Amino acid sequence: MLHLDDVPVPIGRTLDVTVPRLRHRSRVERDSRVDSAARSLPGAALAALAGLDTEARPAALVAALLGRGDGLTPLGDDVLCGWLALHRAAGQAPDLLLTEVRAEVAAQVGADGGRTGRLSAALLDCALHGEVLPEFGDWVAAVDPAARAVAQTRLLAIGHTSGAGLLLGADLALSHLSRRAGQSGTPDRNRHRHERSACA
Repeated sequence: MLHLDDVPVPIGRTLDVTVPRLRHRSRVERDSRVDSAARSLPGAALAALAGLDTEARPAALVAALLGRGDGLTPLGDDVLCGWLALHRAAGQAPDLLLTEVRAEVAAQVGADGGRTGRLSAALLDCALHGEVLPEFGDWVAAVDPAARAVAQTRLLAIGHTSGAGLLLGADLALSHLSRRAGQSGTPDRNRHRHERSACA
């Protein structure tokens, strides 16, 4: 039984919202909604999250994304959520970029009068602690390509742009992890616009 302001509220069911361990390193399948999300956000900030700009200042890239977009969960916040949660799923020791982005997001979320709304701030805090929407968790856990495609479709159906933002953030995180591991090779300039270095 949960009590809200001394009012008992029965609990019908519980969900495990912990992001599962990442068992694949496949990039997000091309989708127009993810591409559109990338085009509407600052390219320099997205490139930094992808690991393409090693000189980027985490405070600046978080400021460029936090609270950017419409709705209860702005698109920029969704991207940060996906990026942070995917790194938690990967389970690797954080590098300087991840450490500083985490610290900056935590500071902004905890600040009075922060740059985003309460709901979005709560979801960012969840992502920092490795807690995600079930649809995002299903995509992370999917190993079989067919299952991953189904999970991606379901995730894209979340909100107006939330699913696309989460997937974009996850894709940026996978790029960052790949570059850290030295396995990226030559960047694919035909992928999402976030792989360009120019600002939007």
